Amino acid sequence: MEIGQTITLIFFGLLTAVLVVIGVQLAMLLIELRQVLHKFNSALDTAGHKFNSLVQPLQQISTAAVGFKTGIKAVEAVMEWMQERKQGEVVEDITPKEGDETKTKSRKKTKSKKK
Repeated sequence: MEIGQTITLIFFGLLTAVLVVIGVQLAMLLIELRQVLHKFNSALDTAGHKFNSLVQPLQQISTAAVGFKTGIKAVEAVMEWMQERKQGEVVEDITPKEGDETKTKSRKKTKSKKK
């Protein structure tokens, strides 16, 4: 063998060894990165569960408040309807006339005052 071939063979041998070491280091780095990402994902899952456990009571309070508000509006509507009925402002006649079953008539109710 000539000296040029020997140097080329040694060069490629060293280059192969260096590339194998770099490949092993890269594989170890990727394994470590995978473990770090797995821990990070677990931490985010735990934080998400904690956040949901804190937010859930607030959502229930909000839902209860909306229900309470709706109930108050319903009571107000009934009270207003009863007040209108008591004052006799508008009473609907729901008995249809002959031949006209779809229309209803509104009329004012008058109270008779005793003197």
